[in-house]
Amino acid sequence: MRIRHEEMKYANQKKLLSDSETVRWLNHSMEKIWPICLEKLASQEILMPIIPWFLEKYKPWTAKKATLQQLYLGRNPPVFTEMRALSQSSDGDHLVLDLGLSFLSAEDMSAVLSVQMRKRLGFGMRTNLHITGMHVEGKVRVGVRFLREKPFVKRIRLCFEEVPYFQMTVKPIFSHGVDVAELPGIAGWLDKILTYAFEQSLVEPNMLVIDVEQLLGAAESSELDSKSLGNFLIL
Repeated sequence: MRIRHEEMKYANQKKLLSDSETVRWLNHSMEKIWPICLEKLASQEILMPIIPWFLEKYKPWTAKKATLQQLYLGRNPPVFTEMRALSQSSDGDHLVLDLGLSFLSAEDMSAVLSVQMRKRLGFGMRTNLHITGMHVEGKVRVGVRFLREKPFVKRIRLCFEEVPYFQMTVKPIFSHGVDVAELPGIAGWLDKILTYAFEQSLVEPNMLVIDVEQLLGAAESSELDSKSLGNFLIL
């Protein structure tokens, strides 16, 4: 009887570490926590500090400057389709998870991207592009390194295992009778910028590293530096 118990225990442990499990409990938790604090954390504390770096690196030649003025991801939280814990970790991670991710924003999503054209092409005019929808699907690998004391999490590493599916909805913007999105280099730019960003920065082996310890410390002292990635590192 004891031998059978040990065999079942080993089989269950092996299944938990190797097979993907349903994550209804996690999605239920996300639905409750997302509107309270997670949306703000994702949009304002994670995405807003790092997006300027991507905009500067991948902006089209026709744009002199591109800035993200506001970002609200909407009421719909990401949905996790599966979760698998890896038995082997590397680079100091105490916990490594593979997650199936699907994010389809609701109609209340809103992001405003301000673009200033170069004088030789667009007379230096400035316009706003309104992003009203976003759809992302892919498999994400998450590595976590813990601490023995507060805040208990040292850092989190994120990456897509392969280039994800990505699509955005951009509201047509007209400035002085000109559809800015149709100017050379602007058409399709927003889709391309995310494709390049994913491929060159966020797809394995490249990773986004969030230093949680420094992030929380900086937030408490209100000393976040908006001119750099600050407590984020892209490897």
